[in-house]
Formats: sequence, C-alpha cells, structure tokens
Amino acid sequence: MEEIKKLQDKIDQLEKKIDNKFLFHNHGGNGDQRIQLGDLQELIEVVSAVPTNIPRDFAEQFKIYRNSTTYRFYWHDGTGWRYATGT
Repeated sequence: MEEIKKLQDKIDQLEKKIDNKFLFHNHGGNGDQRIQLGDLQELIEVVSAVPTNIPRDFAEQFKIYRNSTTYRFYWHDGTGWRYATGT
C-alpha cells in the first residue's frame, strides 16, 4: 500500500510539472513560456546512445540524447528517427 501511495504522489508531482512548465502558446506572445530541457528529463527518457528502436507507444517516440558535449531531441515520425540539436 505504501508503494502505491508513493507512486501516486510521484504521478501528482509530474502532472503539476506538466501543468506549470509546458509552453502554452496564445498567438499573442503574452502567455508564452520557455520549456527548459531539465524539466523534460523527468518526462522523456534520456539516452546516451542514438535511438534505433521502433517505438511501441506515444511516449517512446521521444528521446533526449545527451553525452558529454552533444544534446539532441529525437522524435520518431513513423518512418524513422529525426533530431534537433541543442546547445
């Protein structure tokens, strides 16, 4: 029972992060917020090797690749992995 409570607490914390951290674009520029890479690391898997698998579900379609000098955001578009490089 205690482990279920801990898992539910973690889910609640992540849902709050989603509500508070993601970009909500209103096309007027007044309500825009930046998304910090560090905030996504708890929601999207961080990997140290380029992804090659075929995603089984929505969450597996996104990866943050990080090694000592390179940062990339990977997504699978149904035909293969694509990425954008960060700094």
